[in-house]
Amino acid sequence: MVTTANIALIIFLILGMVARSNLLAAAETILLTLRITNLTFWLQILSLHGVGLLFLTLAMLVPFALGTLRLKDIRQSFLTLPGSSKVLNLYFQMKAALSLIVLSHFRI
Repeated sequence: MVTTANIALIIFLILGMVARSNLLAAAETILLTLRITNLTFWLQILSLHGVGLLFLTLAMLVPFALGTLRLKDIRQSFLTLPGSSKVLNLYFQMKAALSLIVLSHFRI
């Protein structure tokens, strides 16, 4: 069945293949397979229990577990000009986003 969700997944699959991102292509293939085979209840399980966020967090922490990334390396990256500018940029983006949320909530 052709739905907008399937079309979006196919587009992201093609983008993943063109960008040579095996991880994105594999994820899109799995999601598309679950949708096409009518196993969408697995999508609900993945969404409700935050399994995707768990795997994202695991992937981010693997370098620490392997010992290839140390806290010293992270601290030094924040002390460089590009690193500190990214931290400031993130701070101002979060501040602006929170302001928008407050404004939209109170309709000010």
